[in-house]
Amino acid sequence: MSKYGVPRDVRERVLNHGGLRKGDITDGTYNQYDYDAEKRAALELWADALDCIVKGESKKLEGFHLRLANLKENDSVEIG
Repeated sequence: MSKYGVPRDVRERVLNHGGLRKGDITDGTYNQYDYDAEKRAALELWADALDCIVKGESKKLEGFHLRLANLKENDSVEIG
């Protein structure tokens, strides 16, 4: 996912490692955002990359930030 521009904190959340930690518990306690759109964009990008690898294709994939923007714009993922 790093190769395709997925930020470290999103990769960590996909792996259920919690994302960036700032050394205090405030963010972990009060940040209740679930990062569903970010995780979905990362996993869809990864699925497309794996599909290319399996098929032996080389094609330019839509980047993480564009995928995320499209998801949020289209409300494909409930954001709340």
